[in-house]
Amino acid sequence: MSHLIKVIAVDLQVEALAHIEEKMEMAGLNRVVETWKCEADDIGKLPQVDFAMSF
Repeated sequence: MSHLIKVIAVDLQVEALAHIEEKMEMAGLNRVVETWKCEADDIGKLPQVDFAMSF
């Protein structure tokens, strides 16, 4: 299946990313979502994106 979108989930916590990976695999979306572990000072080092949301 070809996807037109790609989601990058970024978090400081490995546990949060593991939870996202588990949920996406169960939903069949693990090829669409890429997880990135970052550090507090990594802002600006991530790839350019079209849209970002933070909460």
